[in-house]
Amino acid sequence: AEYMGIIIVCACGFDSIPADFGTLLTQSEFSKTGSILNSVESFLMIKRGRSGKFHLSVTTWHALIAGFEHLAEFQEWRKKNQKPNQLTSRVIPAGEKLTIVQSPKYSEMFGRWTALFTGADSSVVKRTQTRLTYMKQNNTPINENITGVQNASYWLIEKAWIMVLLASFGTVFELLVRKDWGRKLLSEHPSLFSFGLFNEGPSEDDIIDAKFQMIFVARGYSSQTALKNSKIDKQIITRWCGPEGAYVSASIMHVHSFLAVSEYNKKNPNNPKIGCLTPALALWNTNFMNRVEKYDIKFQVLNNVSPGQKTQPFIVPKL
Repeated sequence: AEYMGIIIVCACGFDSIPADFGTLLTQSEFSKTGSILNSVESFLMIKRGRSGKFHLSVTTWHALIAGFEHLAEFQEWRKKNQKPNQLTSRVIPAGEKLTIVQSPKYSEMFGRWTALFTGADSSVVKRTQTRLTYMKQNNTPINENITGVQNASYWLIEKAWIMVLLASFGTVFELLVRKDWGRKLLSEHPSLFSFGLFNEGPSEDDIIDAKFQMIFVARGYSSQTALKNSKIDKQIITRWCGPEGAYVSASIMHVHSFLAVSEYNKKNPNNPKIGCLTPALALWNTNFMNRVEKYDIKFQVLNNVSPGQKTQPFIVPKL
C-alpha cells in the first residue's frame, strides 16, 4: 500500500473508530495537563431504541463466527507480515502494569456492571499504541507528548440480568465456535444461540431513539515523584457519543472517514496518509470530528481530576 501510494484503513466503522480514535483523543487531552499517562480504559454503553429491543443482522453473526474461526491464523499472518523493525516496539508502561479484569464485575465508580469486550477494539487500539511507541522511539511522534499506552475495553451494563445474559451468550458461543460442528450449529441457528440478538436485523423502532456512548478513563501521574512512588493521582474522563451505533453512526463515520482522509491528502500532497493504517492514525489531524459533529456524534471531556481531588463516584451521563 505504501509503495502504491494508497491507504487501507481496517476496522473503519462502529465500534472501532470510537474505541481507537477516542483513545488517541483522550491521550491528547491528558498530554495537555503535562502529566504522565499510565493507561486508558474504554467502556461501551448502549441505549435501546423505541422498541426497547436490540437486534443485529445475521451477516454480522456470520462475520463473528468466521473471525473467531480464523483468529489464530490471522494472528500468525500478522506476525509474519509485520515490519521487522516494529516487532520490538512494545508499549512500555509508565508506572504500574494495567490489570485487565477478565470476569464480570460491579463497578463502584460507575454504579454499573462491567464485562470485558471481546470484539476487535482492544486489538485495533493495541496496534495503534504499538505504532505510536515505534514512532516515538524513532523521533517521529504524531505529538511530542504522546506515546503508546496500555489499554483495555469493556462493556458497561446497567442491569444485572443483562450481565447474566451476556455472560451466558459469551460462554455458549466460545464453547461452540471452537469446533466445526459447533460453528455449523451457530450458523444455522443464529437467533437461538444469540438469545434473539441476531436475526433479520433491527426494525425502524429498534433504531429510533437508540444511542451509544463510549466512556474513556485515563489515569496517570501528576509528576515524576508520583510516578516514582507508584501513586496514580491524575485522571481524565472523556466520552464519545452518538445515535444508534451499529447502523446509523457506523454509516456516518465510515463515509466521513473516507472524505476526511481524502481532503487531508489533497491538502498535504507532500505528506499524505498512505499504507495500512488504523482508524486513529488515519483520522489524526483531519477534520473528521468537525464533520461527524453535524450528525450529533461527539467527543467530550467530562471530568478532569487533579491531585488531591476525589476520583469517585462518577455519574454516568444519560443518553
